Amino acid sequence: MQGYWHTSSHRADLIPESYVPSKEMKCLVRHRLSIVKVRTMLKNKIHATIDRNGLKYEFSDLFGKAGISWLKKLKLPSLDRLMLD
Repeated sequence: MQGYWHTSSHRADLIPESYVPSKEMKCLVRHRLSIVKVRTMLKNKIHATIDRNGLKYEFSDLFGKAGISWLKKLKLPSLDRLMLD
């Protein structure tokens, strides 16, 4: 009975066709995902550096315009400064 319902509902266009992305689109999505992972990793390292040095900030977005300016002016130990730059 299920086979009959499936066949007749397909003929009546009750089952929508599915989207299958191209190989190029899959590659682009995979590449974007890897870039986002790297960006997240770098932001996490910056937050860890700030925490390790006991610094506090009042910005809603550390990586916004004011936050970036603050990060550039920070006085940090040489190794942390090197990693931050």
